[in-house]
Amino acid sequence: MQGLDSPGGLFKGFDFHRIGLILGIVAFAILLLVPSSSMDENSMDVIYPKLSAAIAGDISRDFGTITDDNFPQFMEYSKTINVAVSTSKASFISESEYDALSSKSSYKDPIPLYDVVRGQSKAQMKVLAIALLMAIWWITEALPVAVTALLPAVLLPVLGVCHYSNSSYPGYFPAFVEYSNYLIFLFLGGFVIAASMRKWGLDKRISLNILRIFGTKPSRIILGFMVATAFLSMWISNTATAALMMPVALAVLTQAEVIPEKSSFGLALMLSIAYAASIGGIGTLIGTPPNGIAVGFIAQYLGKDITFADWIKIGLPLVIIFLPIAWRYILWRSPPEIKEISGGRSVIKDNLQKLGKLSTGEKTTLFVFVFTALAWATRSSIQVGDFTILKGWSTWFGGYFSYVHDSTISVLAIVLLFLLPVGRGKFTMDWATANKYVPWGTLILFGGGLTLGKAIANTGLSSWIASYLTMFGDLDIFVLILVIAAMSALLSEVTSNTATTSMLMPVMFAMGMALNRDPMIFMITSAVATSLVFTLPVATPPNAIVFGTGYVSIDKMARVGILLDVIGMMVWSLIVYFIIGVFFGVVSV
Repeated sequence: MQGLDSPGGLFKGFDFHRIGLILGIVAFAILLLVPSSSMDENSMDVIYPKLSAAIAGDISRDFGTITDDNFPQFMEYSKTINVAVSTSKASFISESEYDALSSKSSYKDPIPLYDVVRGQSKAQMKVLAIALLMAIWWITEALPVAVTALLPAVLLPVLGVCHYSNSSYPGYFPAFVEYSNYLIFLFLGGFVIAASMRKWGLDKRISLNILRIFGTKPSRIILGFMVATAFLSMWISNTATAALMMPVALAVLTQAEVIPEKSSFGLALMLSIAYAASIGGIGTLIGTPPNGIAVGFIAQYLGKDITFADWIKIGLPLVIIFLPIAWRYILWRSPPEIKEISGGRSVIKDNLQKLGKLSTGEKTTLFVFVFTALAWATRSSIQVGDFTILKGWSTWFGGYFSYVHDSTISVLAIVLLFLLPVGRGKFTMDWATANKYVPWGTLILFGGGLTLGKAIANTGLSSWIASYLTMFGDLDIFVLILVIAAMSALLSEVTSNTATTSMLMPVMFAMGMALNRDPMIFMITSAVATSLVFTLPVATPPNAIVFGTGYVSIDKMARVGILLDVIGMMVWSLIVYFIIGVFFGVVSV
């Protein structure tokens, strides 16, 4: 997971933040002044299903079917029809229906349908202006990324797009509702479990025990670090994982008596940690925020619930296949100059001895971690094709637990950590630790991204965007996946991958709809690709962490990382088609 306060500028002495601040405001103001009449036809598509049967009947009788060819004539005709707009829901009634109401407080006075359509178009343009402003500020980090994510809560009500509490025209959802989306609580649970691991040192114990298995040859040590890092990164943040593994790696390099900046073994070991942290985060739904953002948008746009077990089918195959490829690639590009490290095992053993026996806090944290992971993985039935391997526990007792979601399990895990005692008056988790380690800004970023995405979808802006994406229809699906992956990865090299995913999800959905393909392919590809960034130190905090050790230079990281970016995209393209699509059937290819 990329940090929310990582450097946004690529050039020293260049005030990237201030330029971005001004550029965003100017672009926002210009778009608010741009005529929105080109969106009218798309706006009518949004409004028509919400018209009462009486209005739809009048249009059908007096005008006929609305088409692309006669839409200008329809707009003239719409000036003759008055409709009343609901103040609390997505509903429009005729003037006669309004007059018949005993209480008219829930509807505004009737206005021409023409004005309603134009108002919907203006709302689309306002949302486009907000989206562009947020994109520029996210890319340049003109403000902290989480602060930019709060803009929809301000601008949507101020610009008259969304009511603060009602699902009324023209946004059709409360402006604050997505800031409490259930997926935010799923990640909150993961963050608190990770905080408890860090508090008690369980994460370090797990990593050291994995490393102990792999021996003292440099190639096997690198593999051990990659496996340990990737596994931990599936459950705790990539940044915390890299920071945890770094002191152990530096101790190994000290034991090997290698020289920083000159050691190919040092370079390989440092890069292996950074790259494995990014790769491992793809493996589970809570591994990195882009995964959850993609799932949130899929639920919002397509009404599909991607469970924790479903995401394992998506992300884990890539981790299992790509991690050994990355290992062999790193050894090829930076072959270790030494054959064996004398005392390598003793470094691991000494670190384990310092931890002592498994503490009560570690035991209770491990219990909650295992319980939560198993509950997530088995809530829904596990299927391969038409064959059910395991019937999910949410279906037991006639579906008694069918109301339970993975987010419910997350909240239960949080409660358990604060309830389970480790001593007299002392519990596994305390609020000070949670407050210190939980990345609250990331949770705000979730809410802001989902709010912007819902505004784009509900106002009809996504359909308008889709109308301009049909040019990609002739591309082969493999080429299209590669193009999307490359675009997403390139953008993520210079800005937060969480912000990048939030920006691209509505576009990926629109592309899928425009090309008559399953939008999930494009949405998941874009989210995954934001983690396949290995070229620049500013791309991810793990990259920045290893860059700061003295064993890695920018040019060396770029030379090794750029080809690994391409390999990762190609491996993903094959996996999404043959494994995720054909074998597991998670997406339609």
